[in-house]
Amino acid sequence: EGDDASASATENGASETEGRTRLSGLSPDAPAEYMDSSMLALVPGFLEVLQETILDLAKGVNTRNAELVREVSSRMRGQGKTFGLSNLERMASCVERAAEAGDQEAIGDLAEELLNLSNRYLTTLRLTHQAWENSAGAN
Repeated sequence: EGDDASASATENGASETEGRTRLSGLSPDAPAEYMDSSMLALVPGFLEVLQETILDLAKGVNTRNAELVREVSSRMRGQGKTFGLSNLERMASCVERAAEAGDQEAIGDLAEELLNLSNRYLTTLRLTHQAWENSAGAN
């Protein structure tokens, strides 16, 4: 039964190794990303929060509000750290530093990358959570 669950999860964009779930499909050139498998039950709530955070970041960028961008990217950095999503944490930190410096050009460029990455996380985490729910891991 465990082999079936692992195969199912792998087919849907995730694989589990020693209590860590590999997230697939973020980006062909991104390093492999793993999250603590015990966090999978929390993914639906995280997805809601991440969606709200993405909207807040876009609002900050569109209104050229560096303080809002700094606050939101700091929040995203913390979310990435909590879930062990190092790429999200690292990219949010870059945006946060640009916002602290008030560099609108860097904010725009980096925030666009962060928004794209965040949207890929939304898709990947949804698929990973669905695979987990369909496997023995949700029981």
